[in-house]
Amino acid sequence: MNSRLFHSKILSWYKKNGRDLLWRTTKNPYRILLSEVMAQQTQVNRVALFYPAWLKKFPTLSRLAGAAKADVLRQWSGLGYNNRALRLHELAKHLTENSRGRLPQTIEELQDLPGIGKYTAHAVACFAFGAAVAVVDVNVRRIFSRVFWNACSAADLKPDGHLPRKLYPGKMPRNGTRHSWTLAHLSVRRETRNAARVRSIRCARQLFQTPSA
Repeated sequence: MNSRLFHSKILSWYKKNGRDLLWRTTKNPYRILLSEVMAQQTQVNRVALFYPAWLKKFPTLSRLAGAAKADVLRQWSGLGYNNRALRLHELAKHLTENSRGRLPQTIEELQDLPGIGKYTAHAVACFAFGAAVAVVDVNVRRIFSRVFWNACSAADLKPDGHLPRKLYPGKMPRNGTRHSWTLAHLSVRRETRNAARVRSIRCARQLFQTPSA
């Protein structure tokens, strides 16, 4: 399958179907980190409800760092998996004590922070700092493995190292295009997350009306 054609269809699809979410219009590292942490195990519709209320209560990492644990958990109540809130609170205190409440810009430094893994580090680096990195999770791997390599099971999924060549064919797009490009991939992932839609290669291709190879 022609990856450039596929990407063109993804971007066209995103322009028509991409959702207008608050964290997609900011480059504030803390706000982007918050959205990623909230979305880890929570549906986007629910995150959209809790995200603005959280920022009203804790508008900066420094404000969050100075909050009592009970207040943090109270504000998080309803999102579930409270360990996410506690880890975010601890991270805010760490950053306030060691870097004036600022997140670092490189993937290596981000991954060295407590509670931040590879995916979250890539997301923050890409969306907040414009880093030319692929933001890949298992659902992105599943979609691209099925479209480009006809993967039929979890055992056939390609590792992360194979994907950037398909995610970013040729030259990496710059600035705003890169931002939209990556958001489009993640939106595709969410659109096809439903198991009934992603069980077959055909489903992933038909989402963009892309002909079979």
